[in-house]
Amino acid sequence: MRPAEDIEAKVSGLYTKISNPVLTNLKLSATNDITLSDVYTAQLPDLFHGNQLVGLWPLFRQGPGPPSP
Repeated sequence: MRPAEDIEAKVSGLYTKISNPVLTNLKLSATNDITLSDVYTAQLPDLFHGNQLVGLWPLFRQGPGPPSP
């Protein structure tokens, strides 16, 4: 917070955000012969209304051809 900011408005905005969870306890998994490794972030955060979830991970496939979606 900056000194000139209204703390009541900030706390109210935070409460509004965290009172509207969209998805909680998220887990990332892959199917078939695709292996996930080096996932960032290892623990996926809860997703709240108005926010986005961004993750990065390389995909490795056992066998020929590129990973398929």
